[in-house]
Amino acid sequence: VVAQAPQMLFLSDTDGDGRADERVVLSDGWPRNDTHGTPSNLRYGLDNQVLGSVGYNGFRGTVGDRTWRRGEFGAELEKASRLVHLYYRPAFIERVIRYGARSGGIRTVLADLVMGRQSYLTLRRRLQREVVRAGARRLLGWLPYADGGGASVGSARA
Repeated sequence: VVAQAPQMLFLSDTDGDGRADERVVLSDGWPRNDTHGTPSNLRYGLDNQVLGSVGYNGFRGTVGDRTWRRGEFGAELEKASRLVHLYYRPAFIERVIRYGARSGGIRTVLADLVMGRQSYLTLRRRLQREVVRAGARRLLGWLPYADGGGASVGSARA
């Protein structure tokens, strides 16, 4: 999947030569008036959906046979957040999840981030504090490990 404003494209190699032979337009209508507001940062999400971000340019176009405008989303096109600085959100969350964000504090910050309850910078500061706390807890053995087991202070892990 490639974001090439004004279109979102799916490119595939059908004959195995390492070059895209098939080009399918997934959506059309991404503005090109400013490079800071165009679609970017495409990644596969944890739910195997393609996640991306778009700035203040929004989207005015078609997906399938429907016409969409900014703020009008449905089953085919879903708005994940209303934050202003969406450019860094997917990578930021991915790094936190990779770090091992299992404490309640970090989950709360991530929920606020995804739901757009606070600004990105406020949430980033909160998350940095929670990551430091989680790191300290992990060092002391207060957090559950990836296998689902846990350790308390003073216990040995097999």
